[in-house]
Amino acid sequence: MTQNIVKPIRIQEGHFGGRSEVWGLTCHPTKSNIVISCGDDRCVKSWNTANNQRKTIGRTRVESKARCVAFSPDGEHVAIGMETGMVEIWSDELDLLIRRFHHADEEVGDVKYSPNGEMLACGSRDNRIYLYFVDSGNYKKGKVLKGHSSFCNHIDFSIDSLFLQSNDGAGEHLCWSIQTGKISPIASKAKWFTNTCVFGKSVDGARPSDADKSDLNCASVSNNGWIVAIGDDDGMINT
Repeated sequence: MTQNIVKPIRIQEGHFGGRSEVWGLTCHPTKSNIVISCGDDRCVKSWNTANNQRKTIGRTRVESKARCVAFSPDGEHVAIGMETGMVEIWSDELDLLIRRFHHADEEVGDVKYSPNGEMLACGSRDNRIYLYFVDSGNYKKGKVLKGHSSFCNHIDFSIDSLFLQSNDGAGEHLCWSIQTGKISPIASKAKWFTNTCVFGKSVDGARPSDADKSDLNCASVSNNGWIVAIGDDDGMINT
């Protein structure tokens, strides 16, 4: 009897689980075809989207459900915030765990690197923002920003890395001085390196008049400021 041995070929790959959700997504700072995603399945995946390939080129599993992910400006580090408050730092190919730290009391909902690559900010559901000095991969804990009345869910650095803007679940939009760790009126005039806050002058015009504070879940403003993309509770992306 002849036995045919068939080698399986992977034709599709993604995140998995009965009710698992994808929570985090980030683009490589210099290679627009490389993106990383993460979610409830504790998987972090790197994808090559060139020529519509949608091919997985790297993967790892983290300590708990992943909530957010960000590349460092040089593309060498990947920061991942988790449901437990843990933050893990991985190499760009997701094959080496560089650092792990846990200071937040609750879920880390957003992570962002400063444009100069010297700082990492982590926004948490404990209403605080934790700053870290990257320090050649040592990630030393810095100031803790306190002032939000609800969970912090979106943060952005200014272009000059001197200021930070943030949102929370109550709809507050606060602007901070990185140097002092305090709310700063000057910071509101800063130009932002990224615009992912769902409250603030950059996105207020795109918010529907009947939208509840929790209706919009994510936002992104194009580099020239002309296009605003927002994601809502209905699963729609509007521009």
